[in-house]
Amino acid sequence: MDSWSQLFPQSMDVTGATHDTSTGDEDVEIIGATAICGSNVADTRTGALGTGLTSLSPSSMTVRSKPQPARSKLLDLPQELLDSITSYLSPANIVVLALVNKELLGRFIQSAAQPPTEESPQTSDPDASSSSGLSGQPTNVLTPLASKALGDYVKKVDTPKHRVRSALLSLLDNDLLDLVYCYKCKRLHGPFVPFKDRVFAPKKAIRCVDHPPDHHIPSRANRKLLRIITKRRKQGAEYTHLMAQVNNTATVYKNGILVQTSLRMRYRGDNLLLRRQRIVSSVDKTPLSLWRFVQQLSDLPTSSATADPKVLTICPHTTWRSRYSKLLGQLLTHVCKKAHRGDVNGIPPVGVIPVAGMNAVFDRFSQLGAGLPPPDLLASVPNNTLDTFGSGGGCLACTTDYHLDVVKLPEPFKWGFVLTTWLDLGHVDFCPKWDSHRDLRPARPYVRVSDELGAACRRFENVAQVDQYVPAIDELNLERMKNYGWAERAAQGRDRYVVWNSGHCANPVTGWYADPDPLHEDDLTT
Repeated sequence: MDSWSQLFPQSMDVTGATHDTSTGDEDVEIIGATAICGSNVADTRTGALGTGLTSLSPSSMTVRSKPQPARSKLLDLPQELLDSITSYLSPANIVVLALVNKELLGRFIQSAAQPPTEESPQTSDPDASSSSGLSGQPTNVLTPLASKALGDYVKKVDTPKHRVRSALLSLLDNDLLDLVYCYKCKRLHGPFVPFKDRVFAPKKAIRCVDHPPDHHIPSRANRKLLRIITKRRKQGAEYTHLMAQVNNTATVYKNGILVQTSLRMRYRGDNLLLRRQRIVSSVDKTPLSLWRFVQQLSDLPTSSATADPKVLTICPHTTWRSRYSKLLGQLLTHVCKKAHRGDVNGIPPVGVIPVAGMNAVFDRFSQLGAGLPPPDLLASVPNNTLDTFGSGGGCLACTTDYHLDVVKLPEPFKWGFVLTTWLDLGHVDFCPKWDSHRDLRPARPYVRVSDELGAACRRFENVAQVDQYVPAIDELNLERMKNYGWAERAAQGRDRYVVWNSGHCANPVTGWYADPDPLHEDDLTT
């Protein structure tokens, strides 16, 4: 037994655990050891083998040293050579490489912090790219695009707590088609997280919602969803199924007042356009219903005292009441008190214009029936107010266009008001057009010249001039106003003041609409 201890200065128990009795510094392991154990066990405290060990072959044992981890040769490269190698990587690959360790991350930031100067050429060998067969690759090898963006982002961030992590995730976002970096919760996640039920999304944060419910940009058109659609479109991937998730219609009927809001999105060139169309009508065509409509367009931050379905403002800079104060005043001042009594429940015959009062609603329907052109666009003067239906304008501080008109509706409404706004969000993602719609302090207005007013309307509706636009209600939305037979009952005087609403059904697990609005041919035309 003493000779065996000299050959192998380690003791072994029956469980296979080894006890190192050597004085060397190397770690060793036993490979291929075979032991046959009897009833007696080894004395592990003294290192003596028990009598039950009948066979142990020293020749079947191999002593192997564990290799020590070697330092990566990539970190030993000069900064110029590292920049030359990584200049051919995509932004996402550079982000992944920078996440390996802090030293690599520092090397990338250092390369971005030292841009090439006129004294230092971009490459040490101007013929290196052509001789290596990479003549089509980028030549700016000292400052790769991704690492330069990384360094610029880090320098601009105010708080250092999340700046490096935010920079990496922002760059990684560029090459991911189904994930987007959320600046609210500082995480990469899908665009439908804000619409999931909290039971199925326990990590869902309220701050992930880009816009509050009363914002002029609809909550369904959040930045994350629009950004993913834009990324997929630019890279040639399928995106129409996501456009259908933006398009939606919601109808609310309360206290005899109907408000139907429809949202659609379209691309015109590289610009993303949104159209929000609201239909406001009442089953009772009385002076009280017109007064309530004016109250719904109030520019007060709180809802009107009538508790009717709320109608949002045009944008943070413009309100319906301020732009159409003359017209709204006519609705209340010239309400028929004598000659028009009883006529406000219907639409006058074609070509018949009431004389007494010159009611604005009757005038507009008469113009449409006679085929007269609507009024021209009037918005070049900031304080100008519009006094006719069918007129529109544009905000001077953001890329929002607007239009107010009347339209025929099915029973029991007969007719109603149509309030339409168009938003030009540009390339999305914090471009000047997008920033003009954000709730920023200080604000970032988008300066528009007079001839640009109405551009969003012209592009979205494919009309040459804004005065050629006449609102039209989709057949599906007209059918939704009937609410499964409610319209027939209300026309007969039953259930006229019940409360109901209809909208799309969203899957609580995924946040996707189960029945989105179908896409039209104009929605897919760019």
